[in-house]
Amino acid sequence: MRRMMLCLALGFAVVLPVQAADFTKLLPSETEAVMTFNMKQLVASGIYDKYLKERVEKMIDDSKEAGDFMKMTGLDPLTDIGRIIISGSGSDPSSMSAVVLVEGKFDPAKLNAAMAEAAKKEKDKISVVQDGDLTMYKMSQPDSDTALFATIVDEGMMVMATSKDLVKDTLARRAGTKKGTISKELAGVLRKIDDKATMTMAFVTKGKTEALPIPQPEVAKIVEKIHTISVALDVTKDVSLNIGVGVDDEDSAKELGEQLAAVVPQAKSMVALFAIQQPKLKKPLNDIVNTLKTAVDGQVISLKMVIPSSAVDALMNMLKDNIEN
Repeated sequence: MRRMMLCLALGFAVVLPVQAADFTKLLPSETEAVMTFNMKQLVASGIYDKYLKERVEKMIDDSKEAGDFMKMTGLDPLTDIGRIIISGSGSDPSSMSAVVLVEGKFDPAKLNAAMAEAAKKEKDKISVVQDGDLTMYKMSQPDSDTALFATIVDEGMMVMATSKDLVKDTLARRAGTKKGTISKELAGVLRKIDDKATMTMAFVTKGKTEALPIPQPEVAKIVEKIHTISVALDVTKDVSLNIGVGVDDEDSAKELGEQLAAVVPQAKSMVALFAIQQPKLKKPLNDIVNTLKTAVDGQVISLKMVIPSSAVDALMNMLKDNIEN
């Protein structure tokens, strides 16, 4: 049944790309972090096609439960998976909460039937929760206090959250009967991120770093100045990474930008030393390090890096050789 649970999770991950301006309206006002996974873009990438497609397809073909699940729900994880949007808030386990938005095209009747069947077979992990006309599914582990509540809203949406109220509030925001406005800081970070990237992350860290156990005072001072962090990872035939850090003021951004820029030549020196031990890695690592770029724009420091397709090929071939040998 573990495979069945995995298949159900994949079913809940069936999404289509949506614009940032759309999904932010559905998030709780207290949201502090947002992550997106554009699975449909990943599956369409050259890297997936070249290195992962055959292996993933075989894994699914070899799984009887995956095949049964696809028949029950009409979902093909390789063609229907799109983007997963995860939002969260809270500074410690007792206060943490999350909402997961799932958009796509599916058959609610088939998916509800699959979940109901799973609830019968896995009573200690899945249960049906009825709240008025709303049907939810509570998913939990017997030895854990945490649970996830999920509902299939209609042919275009599913919602998961860490509480029933969060699910209901999300549906209310979707229906327009409740307003949700995320913070200006988080909204600003999300506007600057490429929402077509394979994976993105946006965090508001202002006022939440004081308790971090940082032994070096100079590092602690830098971390305290950081208010927002953004990450965009894009997988095509290359892999590109774009990191943005928002700080207190422009002077702090300039100072941190200079410190970050000083790391680039150090990285090149480290590659040269490493290449002495691993000559085959010299060219791919040099190709990667040579793409490192830093910049400062107002209160935001950015770091960009690309793993070109030639470096991807070299690294994957070396990995394959190591596995085979």
